[in-house]
Amino acid sequence: MNIPLLLETLTIKEKASLLSGLDQWHTKPVKRLGIPSILMTDGPHGIRRQVTENDMIGIHPSAKATCFPPAVNMASTFDPSCVRWLGNLIAKEAKSEGVSIVLGPGTNIKRHPFGGRNFEYFSEDPMLSGIMASAYIQGVQEEGVGTSLKHFALNNQETSRMMHNVICDARAREEIYLKAFKMAVTSAKPWTIMTSYNRVGGIYASEHPDLIRQTLREAWHFDGVTITDWGAMNNRVDALNAGLDLEMPSSNGHTDKQIVKAISHHQVSHEVLDDSVKRMLELIEKATNHLDLDATYDPLAHHAHARRIASDSMVLLKNNGVLPLKATKKKILIIGPFAKKPRYQGSGSSKINPTMVDTLDGILRTEYPMIDLTIIDDFENTLTERGDLIKSLEMMTDDMDHVIVMAGLPDVMESEGFDRTTLGLPEEQNKVIEALVKRLDDVIVVLSNGSPVTMPWIDSVGAVLETYLGGQAQAGATADILFGNVSPSGRLAETFYLDNKDCLADKNFPGDRMQVVYHESLFVGYRQTTTMNTPVLFPFGFGLSYATFEYSGLAVKRTDKEVLVTVSVTNTSAILAKEVIQVYLEPQNPSVTKAKRTLAQFDKVSLAPGETKEVTLKIPMDAFMHFDLNQHQMVTDGGITHIQIAKNAHEILLEAAITVPKDPYPMTPDPFPENLCDLLDQTVYERLLGTQIPTPDPIFPYTVISPLEDLKYRALGRMILRIVDRTLKQRMTSSTDAVDLKMIDETKRSLPLKSLTSFAGIPPHQVKGLIHLLNHRYLKALWTLMTKKG
Repeated sequence: MNIPLLLETLTIKEKASLLSGLDQWHTKPVKRLGIPSILMTDGPHGIRRQVTENDMIGIHPSAKATCFPPAVNMASTFDPSCVRWLGNLIAKEAKSEGVSIVLGPGTNIKRHPFGGRNFEYFSEDPMLSGIMASAYIQGVQEEGVGTSLKHFALNNQETSRMMHNVICDARAREEIYLKAFKMAVTSAKPWTIMTSYNRVGGIYASEHPDLIRQTLREAWHFDGVTITDWGAMNNRVDALNAGLDLEMPSSNGHTDKQIVKAISHHQVSHEVLDDSVKRMLELIEKATNHLDLDATYDPLAHHAHARRIASDSMVLLKNNGVLPLKATKKKILIIGPFAKKPRYQGSGSSKINPTMVDTLDGILRTEYPMIDLTIIDDFENTLTERGDLIKSLEMMTDDMDHVIVMAGLPDVMESEGFDRTTLGLPEEQNKVIEALVKRLDDVIVVLSNGSPVTMPWIDSVGAVLETYLGGQAQAGATADILFGNVSPSGRLAETFYLDNKDCLADKNFPGDRMQVVYHESLFVGYRQTTTMNTPVLFPFGFGLSYATFEYSGLAVKRTDKEVLVTVSVTNTSAILAKEVIQVYLEPQNPSVTKAKRTLAQFDKVSLAPGETKEVTLKIPMDAFMHFDLNQHQMVTDGGITHIQIAKNAHEILLEAAITVPKDPYPMTPDPFPENLCDLLDQTVYERLLGTQIPTPDPIFPYTVISPLEDLKYRALGRMILRIVDRTLKQRMTSSTDAVDLKMIDETKRSLPLKSLTSFAGIPPHQVKGLIHLLNHRYLKALWTLMTKKG
């Protein structure tokens, strides 16, 4: 492809056409010049190639693909090589479907455990997120398939996600919310980056010049394509000037015309347009060069690989010695519908149509036929009280050797499209477990959930295994852990709070009307709990093993570019097992406010019984830096820092001190309050923010970002709402699934009026006309509808 020649040959109209989708999933071709269309699909833990159109939130059928463990499990492996391998496997499946770009990985920070899409993101920690995102991208792209790092940026909730305004101070933005993206961009070089729906500081992410042009392009030297999230375009001209290349999905040509008009009116320069078109042509050329029409994969082999990855991700939270179970002639009772109908993935745009699905019932009967197995799966995961069932469970446990409860969150409690409202499991599950532990000491609880839950019965059960959402082979991996074929080696990539109120972000989640303020600043997850001594259920980095390990010989050495940390680890048990080495930094008397402890590096090693390995971990110097508010860059304040080898963020094993030199810049006076809880005060946070917190958008007058929900305040609005509701139902679903219906209802409620173009097919001039009508500007409405100028 001769790109310079094409840029000279393409018409303005053709150039504009390359910057929006052909349909939901394809880019536009230019047939007269031989420029092909390329296909992209949702991911990130499998290929979701749609077999029908008009599905942007994952509710219609897709082609079969391996459902690998999602990001919450990937991060829990604490093993980038495992995630990179997973990326290889996904790319092979993408090639077999003719897919050129997988829309992932999701790399947003888990600001609060209520986040409905947390299962699709890696961690509350930016360093862990950045390393895992980089590994995923490298794994996919080294096989010749592109990725789309998403959702850029500060997209940390589902409530009002399409229009809410995020207010975040500069240090938190740079050190927490952008860091993982920076790591992935600079080290893995994704082919594309997807911008998010939300606003940041009042400006939509898709048209944010500071985020896209200044940060991505100039500071991080990203030269790939930027893509909107589906239906996220706000102002096409502003977005193009900010550096946003591709609008997805199709706008039916509406925004192509806006670009052509903007060029003729000198609102967009030819240079800006050509830069975006050049990036698109480079992407198309790269994608087409790697297409392999004969590509295939082995579904059975990929299923086996998914099982191994899932077993590496599962976290043993408690064990009084009841695990591992012995594969002998035992009577085992399993309670809960997940034994036969497992919950192994989240809902929404990432939902995969699996090639096959293991069940624990099926795995145990096939692989452990000596076990006398009883399954009770006749209670649903709802809040309905079933006292009769609890009594029957008490009677059925009398002659059982082991009782396993398959607990967790049903789809309808966590999904893309809406946030959670409680950390608790369905009450019926808690009632069953509490009834069992009154009579039994060794109840085993197996959890299937995409984000943290509370466990009021934790002190009374024998063991708890967190499987998260382990993909289609989750049940086989669960059996591998329960029966000791694999020693558990997963670690929590997020904090399990005792109560959601213990999370500093809780008072500002999901925020006020159409606006959320990140009052907690830097103190997200374990950064809060270690600094403020917050008691937790389980800390970040926690995870048990069937093996035991000893650490010794800690040595630390600083070079110009990094700090080398060497430590010896010995497996003191009689079984083969993997151990996660975690290295944290604890600055001593820093000149600016910092979290007490931050993860700086980690490694996962496999050790035979009695084996010792000396491991060296490299900590980059930027781990010692903070963002200076005057210099507007990362700087090192210097001084003594303790390098800590830890079991988790709250449990230190070894430590050594190192002195880091100070950068030759005058440090900005620290704006943080002495008592971090004071950050929740508006005046205090405004000092840190450096400006006043803006007033959230009013309901009236209606604008293009007004949510559909607000139409209920006008009689005309209620009538329009009924029409739009019917249109959306026809376009978005014929599903009767409860979680699909809830997701659709929540999407409709918070859908901004501007998105009616992409979600309901209503032309922009008609949307603008409706807004004029709602605001009683009848002549303007008539003129807009007649002239079709929107």
